[in-house]
Amino acid sequence: MRKLIACDVDGTLIPEGEQWISPAVLQEAQRLTDEGWLFAFCSGRQLANLEAIAKDLAGRVYYVTQNGAAVYTSGKQPQLLDKTPLGQENAMKIAHQALETEGYEIEMSGNNISYLCPKTDAFRRYMQGYVNMNITEVSSPEDVPEEIVKISIWCPDAAAAHKRFAAEWGSQYHVAIAGDIWLDITLADKSKGIRALCRQLDVALEDVVAFGDNYNDVPILDIVGTPYIMACAPEDLQARYPNVCRDVADVLRTL
Repeated sequence: MRKLIACDVDGTLIPEGEQWISPAVLQEAQRLTDEGWLFAFCSGRQLANLEAIAKDLAGRVYYVTQNGAAVYTSGKQPQLLDKTPLGQENAMKIAHQALETEGYEIEMSGNNISYLCPKTDAFRRYMQGYVNMNITEVSSPEDVPEEIVKISIWCPDAAAAHKRFAAEWGSQYHVAIAGDIWLDITLADKSKGIRALCRQLDVALEDVVAFGDNYNDVPILDIVGTPYIMACAPEDLQARYPNVCRDVADVLRTL
């Protein structure tokens, strides 16, 4: 029987305002994979960034990236296992709606590149602050040279943005709050990504332990055998799941 640990990154493994996964988590992940556990990141981030922040786990970790829209194998050169594009016509509409809104910026994600149309230097600097992230600036959304798998909206109030974009696009896409200032729009969600990975690895969903902290983690937390919600999560999410976690490393030590 194979078992899998699936971890969100931002707010779960990496606290707000920080860039790196704690050495304690990396140490426990190495121990568990040595003992036969499988380990996966389930994040809205791209592959290159995830590889950089956990290079000590190279070859030990699988990647459910872009909120489930792109899934990769482990190994020194991870291979794409599953991909779910938004559909370019609607992606363009969503991108322009966000760009035309004062104070909003967008990140359009391909397989492993983030495409930006920065309206402000503040957003450009914010994105450049991420570790080892593949970023390309384009003049307009139409200049993105590949299929878009995720659009992330950077905005002053993600809850307000969610109300607006979910009303128009929620029947077709997953519109999820990913932080105080981030809203993610995908056709896939993390549950689709983890299902694809579990099929590939021959792991039953009841044998998955998952950690998350926000609404974009709900799809995976709802389907796995052992879900953990972080203590920093919104109160309604903490009430939804029986296991509340303050430090992922503390839970990993018990496995």
